[in-house]
Amino acid sequence: MRPRGIYPAILTFATVFQAGEGPKDAQNGVIRSVSELRKTLRGVRGLAGELVDNVNFGKEQLIFVALGRCDSGHEAQITSVTYVTDRGGLPPLTEVSYKEITPMLPAFEQDVEATYPMHVIRLKRLDGETTFNKN
Repeated sequence: MRPRGIYPAILTFATVFQAGEGPKDAQNGVIRSVSELRKTLRGVRGLAGELVDNVNFGKEQLIFVALGRCDSGHEAQITSVTYVTDRGGLPPLTEVSYKEITPMLPAFEQDVEATYPMHVIRLKRLDGETTFNKN
C-alpha cells in the first residue's frame, strides 16, 4: 500500500511553436478547445490556423507562455510541466515552469527591434488548475 502524500509527475511535452511573434501583451494559459485556440491566438500571425490540425483536443491541450514586448534576442522557454493529483481532496494542479532567456550581448550591440517571444507546447489533456512559475 502506497503511503498518503503528494506524488508529482513530471510530464513530457512537445513544442509546437516557439518564436518572437506572440501576442503584444504578456500572458500565459491553457487552451483546451478549437474555440479557445482561435480566441486566444487570433492576433498572432495565423498561428491558430496552423495549430488547429496538429492538436487532438479530445486527448490533448496546449499550454503557452508569451512575454509581450521585448528587445530582440529574448526567448520564452517552458522548462517543465509537473502534474500533482494526490492533494488531499483538492483538485489536480499543473505547475508550468518557464524562463525568459535574455541575450548575452552588451547593450550597445543589441538590436533594439521589438519582438514578442512565445512558447507553445502540446501535451496530454489534464484536469484541474494550472499555475505558471518563472524561474
